[in-house]
Amino acid sequence: MKEGAHVNAVGAPIATWRELDDDVMSRCTVIADSREACLKESGDVILSGAEIHAEIGEVLAGKASVDPGTTTLFKSVGIATEDIFAARLVYEKAVE
Repeated sequence: MKEGAHVNAVGAPIATWRELDDDVMSRCTVIADSREACLKESGDVILSGAEIHAEIGEVLAGKASVDPGTTTLFKSVGIATEDIFAARLVYEKAVE
């Protein structure tokens, strides 16, 4: 993996499943959709012992930051809020 890369990990939302190995998890700054959900449901986070740096909402609100050039990982276990906002965007575009 190239230094400064970004990885989106959206699968494996079960505590015993993984899509990423310990090497990848240890080399990335982890941003989660939900810290609570990832600590219960993400085998990638649980089994690797990776620390969650911040939630995506904290980063977008400016409450947490990531240094430029940092290798980042967005870990999503698929929370309902994401689905609602995505559906709203699709609906609004369809109505236009």
